[in-house]
Amino acid sequence: MSRLWTPDGAVRARAAGIVFSPGPATTPDGPYTVADPTALVDKLAQGCWVIYPHEWSIEDGEDQHWRSRLSRLCLTRSWDILIQVQKRMSLTVAFSTALVPPVDQLTLSVSAVTAYREKDLPIPTEHEFLTRRSPG
Repeated sequence: MSRLWTPDGAVRARAAGIVFSPGPATTPDGPYTVADPTALVDKLAQGCWVIYPHEWSIEDGEDQHWRSRLSRLCLTRSWDILIQVQKRMSLTVAFSTALVPPVDQLTLSVSAVTAYREKDLPIPTEHEFLTRRSPG
């Protein structure tokens, strides 16, 4: 069994990023993965934020290609985003400048990704996440 938290694992998981959205009170909603980079832009437009673990970088071990691609996709839609590289955490966080996430929820989402990583746990796809959330 191969590890999820590697470039190869990201390819198999078809993960372009990990999405969170504002939740009730101080708890963010998520996490779940989204496979399509264009869908990530749609999520940003809806007020979600995206976290990209650097070990998922396939191209060159860096997240620069991911940042460039996301920036280009947002630019084609005239959507301003902020991309913040957290080198110490080996994560990149992106969100809309028009829909800035609450700081406490953003902090909890980074902690959640770190916990998944440390335990080598898979993050559900959007479909799996929504299926688990739906009643009945």
